[in-house]
Amino acid sequence: MLVDVVFYIVALLLLGSSFLVLFSSNIYRSAIFLAFSMLSFASLYFLLSAEFIGVVQILVYVGAVSVLIALSVMLVRDIEKSTQGNRYRFISNILISLTIILIALFFTNYDWNSYSENIDRKSTRLNSSHQIISYAVF
Repeated sequence: MLVDVVFYIVALLLLGSSFLVLFSSNIYRSAIFLAFSMLSFASLYFLLSAEFIGVVQILVYVGAVSVLIALSVMLVRDIEKSTQGNRYRFISNILISLTIILIALFFTNYDWNSYSENIDRKSTRLNSSHQIISYAVF
């Protein structure tokens, strides 16, 4: 029960920080949110009892994001001046929204029962052929 609550909290933090990476206009803040989303992703690995992958996630990706922050601060002299509005922002927001709607429509309209029936038929066919081979060998 507690693990489920922690999972949902971490998943919401991951989604929130990922959207903030996309929609933040400041490059420094965007890199900070990217590091936080990588930490949230690593904590999901820890919840799945995959500690090694979580530690690698922290060492490799969060370390890389820290270098990205340092390079972005060094390369962009005036951060406030570099965050001027992009003229394609409105079009890209529309395209992102349409993509999310299309993916949601696909998942809601797909016939998942036929997919599971095909899997059941394949698994029973595999079990019967496995029984024939084991009978012939032994």
